[in-house]
Amino acid sequence: MFQMRKLFTVAIAIASFCIGTRAAAQSSSYCTPSATNCDETINNFTLNTINNSSVFCGTSTTGYTNFTNLSTTVMAGNTYPFSITIGPSYVGDTVYLWIDVNHNFVFDPAELLSVIPITKYASHDTIYNSSLTIPASSLAGNTRLRARVGYIQAVGACGNAAYGEAEDYTVNIILPPCTGTPGAATITNAPISGHICNGTTQTLTAVDGVNFANGISYQWQQSSTGAAGSWTNIPGANALTYTTPALTNLVYYYRIVDSCSNTQLTNASAAYVIPVSPSIIGVQPASTTACAGGGTTFSITPNGSGFTYQWQVNTGSGFTNISNGGIYNGATTTTLTLTNITSAMNGYTYQVLVSGGCLSPVTSNTVTLTLGATAKITNTRPTTFCSGDSTILTTNSGANYIYQWSLNGNLVSGNQTYTATLPGTYSLLVVGNNGCVATDTIHVVVNATPALPIISVNGSSTFCWGNVVPLTSNYGTLTGYIYQWYLNNATIIGAGTSSYSAPDSGTYTLTVTGVNGCINHSTPVHLTAIIIPTPIVSNSGNGTLCSVNTYAHYQWYQNGSVITGADSACYTPTTTGTYYLGASDSNSCTRYSSSYSFTFPPSGVANVAAQGAKVSVYPNPAVGYVNIEAPVAIRATITTMDGRVVMEQENVKGMNICSLAQGMYILRVYSMDNVLMKVDKLVKE
Repeated sequence: MFQMRKLFTVAIAIASFCIGTRAAAQSSSYCTPSATNCDETINNFTLNTINNSSVFCGTSTTGYTNFTNLSTTVMAGNTYPFSITIGPSYVGDTVYLWIDVNHNFVFDPAELLSVIPITKYASHDTIYNSSLTIPASSLAGNTRLRARVGYIQAVGACGNAAYGEAEDYTVNIILPPCTGTPGAATITNAPISGHICNGTTQTLTAVDGVNFANGISYQWQQSSTGAAGSWTNIPGANALTYTTPALTNLVYYYRIVDSCSNTQLTNASAAYVIPVSPSIIGVQPASTTACAGGGTTFSITPNGSGFTYQWQVNTGSGFTNISNGGIYNGATTTTLTLTNITSAMNGYTYQVLVSGGCLSPVTSNTVTLTLGATAKITNTRPTTFCSGDSTILTTNSGANYIYQWSLNGNLVSGNQTYTATLPGTYSLLVVGNNGCVATDTIHVVVNATPALPIISVNGSSTFCWGNVVPLTSNYGTLTGYIYQWYLNNATIIGAGTSSYSAPDSGTYTLTVTGVNGCINHSTPVHLTAIIIPTPIVSNSGNGTLCSVNTYAHYQWYQNGSVITGADSACYTPTTTGTYYLGASDSNSCTRYSSSYSFTFPPSGVANVAAQGAKVSVYPNPAVGYVNIEAPVAIRATITTMDGRVVMEQENVKGMNICSLAQGMYILRVYSMDNVLMKVDKLVKE
């Protein structure tokens, strides 16, 4: 049965991706077709090595599928058969094929290479055969092919169709090899009327309407002697377009040569002539050297007359126009005159704008004003300093410069730099080029440094810890100075007078600061404080108190009073009271134990032993905290292995040992009446 329902249009198009230096084409550069209804579908497309079957109406039923991952190679100028399977198909359907042969990402009307009208209804897959010819003028490289089928309306490569489907593929177009003598390209630029301006460039464009083949190359050439003269290849100028450098001669000749690599035959275009106007500045200005206080000129020679001029100066912030007056004259003429030049103008640059000619205005070369001699004293350190210090004075250098320094008018020896240690006014005379002379001055202030502090030790430099050694200085009670004492190079807080009472071992120094900020430092003084271990008293439990450590001398005290005759390491109290021990070394340095409350008569040994057996210390080794469990209230001490007490606490059930250094210690546990209940080694990790 004949059915007329929809016009089904198939369009084939090929898009360029990249070849040679051509940028890669992205799929998003092409339009994306669509269809409202999916009925007729492209179920197979076959061209050359492409044979693709699909049974759906576009991705997500959009009426379009991108198959550009499938490609085939064709040659420009050749004809290729293809087939397309439609199912179902209707009277009024049409199949179209496009190829983007010019690689412009648009399916132009001339790129519609095949049209197949469908004249009968088919309810099943129907194969339609035809052919397409790749235009000989096609660009080489990958490009896009689009096939599309639609109903009734004349659908193009883009837009929406009421019914149908579109598919895209990739085609790689290659060119046939060149043969014989290539055709000559044509330079399409219109002949130049008159002259172009000196210093401008010119872009030349050639077209090659016949050389659509592989093996064709191009070479631009230049001649300086005319169209019939000797031609020279321009390096790198191998495209159909060439931009010249800035042209400054009076006339230029250009042509482009086509070459066929297969036959080694060439053909040249007609010569293209570019006449150039001469520069309106015949002689450029020149840099000059002048003396401070003197004068100089900058000038140009124009090629012609009737021009206007404007001189400009750049002092470091860009060029600005110069006006007549002060040091300048001739600001709008061919010659700029400078008078009474200052040293600050060294390095100024100048140029002139010339208007009224070709490429008006034209800017001249930039020239520089250089002073034959300059003198600028700079200091690397402050020019106000303390006696005994210095500052380095230096000045700018110059070829063949001669330097002469003076202090308060008296000559001193020095070159480009001078080390100043004395106060006064320093002057510099520089003799440079062209007999130029320059001068500069700088003032130096030298403040007095306080006298050297001398420390006196009032007593022995070796003393018992707990006492102090008076340190005095030669400054006595002098005011107007700032004093600061140091111990081992660390500031002693609050030690801000000319004397100090030293309580510790170490190296002591004194700094004195005067009203002008100058500082002087004393020589160091070393003191040694003798530190003996704090006595530790143990209670044996039978009523006798004994020193754990050994000393040269002992003295026992009860309730703060000396116990006459109690000068041994042990003592047995006979009355209730508070007892402590004073112990001394051979230097008579004395330390005192903790106080012990003693009850008379004392508790029995058996009871103490029984209580001590119940004392538990854990963990051991310990990191930060050690627990002490005991049946009675206790006092605990931790000593170093040499007997120095580092921690002592009463009524404790544990001790925080985070502050202790890693190592081995002795832990002693006492009852509150000072009976030793437990001795244990303690390891701090």
